[in-house]
Amino acid sequence: MKIIFIAVMVSSFVFSSCAQSRHNIISAKAFYQEKISGVAIADDNGQVMGSTPDTLRWLIIECKGTERPMIDSVFFFGKVYTPNISSLHEYPILTGKRKSDGKDAAISTRPGNRLWRVELTLHAIDHSFKGSQIVLTGIASGKRFWMTVKTVMELEAEIRG
Repeated sequence: MKIIFIAVMVSSFVFSSCAQSRHNIISAKAFYQEKISGVAIADDNGQVMGSTPDTLRWLIIECKGTERPMIDSVFFFGKVYTPNISSLHEYPILTGKRKSDGKDAAISTRPGNRLWRVELTLHAIDHSFKGSQIVLTGIASGKRFWMTVKTVMELEAEIRG
């Protein structure tokens, strides 16, 4: 009888501690897009200098309720990014046109939930983190969590002036 009681107590403690560390993120989608300079830059001799495109990376996250997600870093294909999180208030969100088919990429949320845009700033290159995964890390209820983002979408390049 003591063994059953101890097993029930230990399992209830484990399950309650796991439940407390659950983050409020329901889903996450990653996006990336090349930004190409539309102005040709020339040197003093009139020779056009090549410009390299920038690749912007960001996430759209749906969370339960209105509580801001607590994300402290994002691993995006072997690079570590620092997140800048801002709330989105108008739905649906149009993120751009998908490169695969040219259709609009729109995201909406369920009633009572909120969407958040997570802008990513390159922090470091982590050679130990290999593979083509996107992983969010953060703190929920005082415990670290890791979440893999499965949806990645490339958007059509944007030309800037």
